This record gives sequence, structure tokens and C-alpha cells, in this order.
Amino acid sequence: MKKEEMNYEKWLEQLKKTPPVLENPDALTEDIMRAVKAAPFRNRPVRRLNFAAWCSAIAATLLLGLWVAEAVAVDPILSSEVTRIPKPYQEQTLTDERNYERLMTGEKREIFFSASRSRKKEMLKRERLYTRYEQIMKNE
Repeated sequence: MKKEEMNYEKWLEQLKKTPPVLENPDALTEDIMRAVKAAPFRNRPVRRLNFAAWCSAIAATLLLGLWVAEAVAVDPILSSEVTRIPKPYQEQTLTDERNYERLMTGEKREIFFSASRSRKKEMLKRERLYTRYEQIMKNE
């Protein structure tokens, strides 16, 4: 077994040491160049990906432009109207004793949420009364 391994190693060494012999190097070069030119290029999927990327970039740009145009466009009817808050809600949110601009953020939040809670309670009361009214009307 060792003898076979030794022969194999000697044979490999001789193969590594001997340079290849080219009989016609120009013909070999021409064959290689013809094979390279005839080989199908594999960058087709890359071209398709580039085309898809361009299309998606154009679509994204158009959508962004539409979004900005919609955000910037102001309806003249809406800008001329003045929204007035009814007096009961004004009394619930702000008291006459405190100036709203001078309040701290926490105080503003507390006033806002207390007003929203009271509005929710009122809406629940109205809803309960309405459901009771519907039940009474169904029973009659």
C-alpha cells in the first residue's frame, strides 16, 4: 500500500513539473475567443431587474408627486369657513380662571381628557336612553 502511494506521489510530482506543450497556440486562442463570443450572456435577469427597478422608481415618484400635490392643494371653500366651537364644549374644556396658553402640557392633557370623558359619558347616557326608548316602542 505504501509503495502504491509512493508511486502515485512521484507520478503527481512529474505531472506538476512538466509544462504543457502547445502545438498551435494561435488556434487555441482563436477557439477560446470564439467560445467566449458564442457563450450566452447571463446578465439578462440583471437587465430585467434593472428595468423593474426603473419602473418601480418612476411609479414611486409619480405617487409621491400626487401625494404632495394633494397635501399642498387647499380647497378655497374650506379655508374661508370658520369653525366655531359651541359654548357648552368651551365651558367644559376651559375655565375662565385659567389661561390656556399658560398651562403646562400635563394640565392641557388633563383638561382635554376630562372633557372627552365627560362627552363619552353623555353619549353613553344618550345611547342608553335611546335603546330604552326603542324597547318601550317595540313593547307597545
